[in-house]
Amino acid sequence: MTANEGSRQRETRITFDPETKKATYLERDRAKNNAVVLSQEIEVPPCVHDVVGGLFFLRTLNLAPGQNAQVPGQ
Repeated sequence: MTANEGSRQRETRITFDPETKKATYLERDRAKNNAVVLSQEIEVPPCVHDVVGGLFFLRTLNLAPGQNAQVPGQ
């Protein structure tokens, strides 16, 4: 995500690694030649789900009206 708020220009990236179950957060100040403002890595608990990815998966199912489908959980 890129945010421009007056003279403040920040770029924020969050990368999820499903194999290690960790998320890496990186925030850069684009106005100051990409100086790192904040960088950290956190563990992602098993109860966290990607809602947008789940909705995308449901859209890929070719279901007729009234037909049911079960989505596998973790």
